[in-house]
Amino acid sequence: MDFQHRMKRTAVGTIVQRSIADLKTDPKRALRRLADLGQMTFQGENQQLCVDCVQKAIEAPNSPYYELLLRVAQDANPETLRMLSMNLGYTSFTYGVRQVRAQQEVLRRHLPPFILFDLQKNAEDNILAKMPGLIDEARELGVFSFALDLRHDFGELNQILQFARKYTESTFLLNMPASLITEGTAQALGQMRNCMLALKADSDDMESAAALLRKNACVYGASLRVSAETATVVQTNAMLHQLGQAGCMYTLLIPQNLAPSQLSAMAQFVDAAREDAQLNTFPVNWQIDTAYLADAFSPGSDLLIWRRGGTISLGHLEMSVPAPATLRQAILTIMPAV
Repeated sequence: MDFQHRMKRTAVGTIVQRSIADLKTDPKRALRRLADLGQMTFQGENQQLCVDCVQKAIEAPNSPYYELLLRVAQDANPETLRMLSMNLGYTSFTYGVRQVRAQQEVLRRHLPPFILFDLQKNAEDNILAKMPGLIDEARELGVFSFALDLRHDFGELNQILQFARKYTESTFLLNMPASLITEGTAQALGQMRNCMLALKADSDDMESAAALLRKNACVYGASLRVSAETATVVQTNAMLHQLGQAGCMYTLLIPQNLAPSQLSAMAQFVDAAREDAQLNTFPVNWQIDTAYLADAFSPGSDLLIWRRGGTISLGHLEMSVPAPATLRQAILTIMPAV
């Protein structure tokens, strides 16, 4: 970032810090201030629509979001909340979007709002060694946000935290097995200011893992894979409330090979759950909400998935192709044309 943008980031950071402090005493005022800040800094039409959605949500009578945000402000480290807000709201969706627009004119390809590194596969390759270079490339292009889908491997988690510490102005969403959470890893994650976490909820360790993350003031939620077999169990308010009681601030609902009618039912469930007066965890429809995010970032874009085992794909297409050596080559290979 150049000097001008660092000055702007500092100024925005002051407002964000004050708003986070106000969440505990006057959440309505804090959210209005943040929404006003979004209107001033976001320039794209679709970005403004995102701000409008937030304003409508917080202006609704008896909005359940105030209680949820009050709990987030009480449970999470305020410096982590400030850093994540800055990294997502300013670095990614203000400064980053401007960089992306310039790069898209050169590459003639859309750029993704974030890159998902899928590390679950047992294939052994050098993806962790390549990842810092790919992140450097992404940041040069204006992409500052990354998601990582982790397997149970303590060594890999430590490697990821080591390079995440280098990129203080980037956001890392770590979707991880609950079995990775111990006293030691929870303490290390609690010291990460640019990481938000999602615990895979299909584990007996979920409750104890969530308690350790809460103890260390982490920003965390849960992730649930929704298949035809699990949909009736997962898509219930009782399940969401149970996760909310465990301190999960958000719950990612990730569809797995659902038919169109099942995807529609899932979308209806999420929409209804967001209006629930007893809302205690924010449900995220991974398929719909990431598409909306991509469109706000760059209309016509999609998220990019880089998989262990050497393939890449787009977030909302089944097709995958061999991963090239560099991120630029991947963008030219698979991202939609501008």
